[in-house]
Amino acid sequence: MIDYQISYKTGAAAYSIIATGITTTSYTASSLTPDAIYVFKVTARNLVGLGPDSSEATIRAAAIPNVPAAPTTSMNTNVSVTISWTAPFNGGSVITSYTVRIR
Repeated sequence: MIDYQISYKTGAAAYSIIATGITTTSYTASSLTPDAIYVFKVTARNLVGLGPDSSEATIRAAAIPNVPAAPTTSMNTNVSVTISWTAPFNGGSVITSYTVRIR
């Protein structure tokens, strides 16, 4: 094996080559369109030429999460309150934190 070629497509489009000459067994695709569905395949190359394509791998690129529903509050004591909300659709990626602002 000399190297790998990585191809992708979105929707019904034809495959496009995203990278060639990859000498490792991993590749990070960047600048993806949020919420788009991508289909990837890998092809190995040796001295004879390109081999058959791998099976396809399909992913949905993450997007920003939706707006959470309005929070609710409940008084615990005169000096504390519990603020609760329902988690929104996460855009395809784990929500790692929330910002709570009190005015």
